[in-house]
Amino acid sequence: MICGMSLRGLAIGVFLGLMAVGAGPVAFAADLEGPSLSFVRLGLKPETSEVRISSADGSGSQVIAGGGLNAGPLPYPFSDLAWTPDGSQIVFSAARRSLYRDPVPRRQRLYVSDLEAGTIKAIPGTRGALSPVMAPDGRMIAFVRVKHGFWRRADGKRRQWYRTSLWLVAIDGSELRRIRPWRNEGGESPESFSPDGGTLLIIRGRANIVAINKRGKELGVVARGAWDPVYSPDGSAIALIRLGEESERPEVELDLFVMNVDGSGERQLTETPGWELSPSWDPSGQRIVFQRRLNDESVLLGMDFGDSILQINADGTCSSKIFSSPGAGAAYVYPTWRPGPGREAGPIAC
Repeated sequence: MICGMSLRGLAIGVFLGLMAVGAGPVAFAADLEGPSLSFVRLGLKPETSEVRISSADGSGSQVIAGGGLNAGPLPYPFSDLAWTPDGSQIVFSAARRSLYRDPVPRRQRLYVSDLEAGTIKAIPGTRGALSPVMAPDGRMIAFVRVKHGFWRRADGKRRQWYRTSLWLVAIDGSELRRIRPWRNEGGESPESFSPDGGTLLIIRGRANIVAINKRGKELGVVARGAWDPVYSPDGSAIALIRLGEESERPEVELDLFVMNVDGSGERQLTETPGWELSPSWDPSGQRIVFQRRLNDESVLLGMDFGDSILQINADGTCSSKIFSSPGAGAAYVYPTWRPGPGREAGPIAC
């Protein structure tokens, strides 16, 4: 696994390494009015896994991609979800072949699903792509590219190597360019663009949030010992995940925090057993959706995730559950608010 990538990539990469990933059918959901969110439902079989969209309260859930609902060829969707700013298209990373023999998924590519046109298309030039992040202009996508192979030690044992680099590409496959050098082992992963598009937050190494510009120049370390940063819609705050503070429990806990964009005023929003992951702001900036994994061993075993999708106000009040785990061997992951005018959810009423 790629140690420098986000916890989202770690969990799903290990899970998929145990599965056969093949071509899967697709159906397209009708356009939902008002606030809505997308998420991935993982199943033990590729044909039972799918990208879904639902209303803000979890009702009216419909398939966007996957799920075995028709006979057309489709890549198996599993990565982070990235929406265009108007909410008309969604980008994800997927593969057409088994990852069992390719544990680092160099066969993956980026795909764009157009909800209005009812199409899914591969984005050219994105082989080995993971973790798409959409720029505010709705054209450019940041992603991490992976290369890997094997070497033999002097004792004859085979070991895997991998390298990662950060890239930008237009949604039509043009303007492809590398913005960060290839890195061994530690790796980097894109996370969130600022609303003006001038800054991209990335994860470097195991848990350092770093800001870079569109040319890849480093602007400084934003936070240490943290993951999954995402800008608020107005750019004034950043939601992130880090080890919970002042916990009396012996097990590892990852909790949701929010801080000002300059790093000041950090405050902890959750304090629960297990792992919080994948925060996403609603377009109003007043609530945050996130994933909770109660059993951290499932990250390593790739089964019995025990996942739920929850939401909370940005001030830490009114936490509520949207989805509970679909059952052993399945998981809800990558909750992402759908952007666009008229889709603001506003604060949660306690």
